[in-house]
Amino acid sequence: MTIVHIKVKYRGVDAIFARFGSLVFARQFNQWIQNSYVVALRHWHTEMLPKHFNEGAASRYGYRRRSGAYTESKRQSEGHTRPLVYSGDSQRATEGPMVIRTSSKSGRLSMDGGNLTFSQSNQRPTMAEELTMVTEAEDKELADILDRDIERQMRGDRSQLTKILG
Repeated sequence: MTIVHIKVKYRGVDAIFARFGSLVFARQFNQWIQNSYVVALRHWHTEMLPKHFNEGAASRYGYRRRSGAYTESKRQSEGHTRPLVYSGDSQRATEGPMVIRTSSKSGRLSMDGGNLTFSQSNQRPTMAEELTMVTEAEDKELADILDRDIERQMRGDRSQLTKILG
């Protein structure tokens, strides 16, 4: 069993404080950001992760080229050439339980990666690394999710603003 990790970091803190200033308490903001990491990582797990197992994922994410012999062997024995999938065990493993850990600085999702350790040690990226690659569009999508969710929480939690403005 391989444990695969994906990590996200929020880089919009300065923009939030510039927009809302001292109306935001650091402790409350840290809670909001941790909640938002959970939302973004769940989105990655349910919406982006499955794309890694589809035809075309190798070119979309820039996976290392597999040998012709391997590709042909997989086509003959398994009837497909989908990337990161041979028998389907690893794909099913990633669909199982996940653990999300957050801090005010980052969020991290851990999940079972099944047999994604079959890359040779000198081959980079490994299959586990390929699994966690994101495109520029997906990177922006995750950043937008973080921004929107933090702002949603800020607008919804007026108790902090009331304490300051009295």
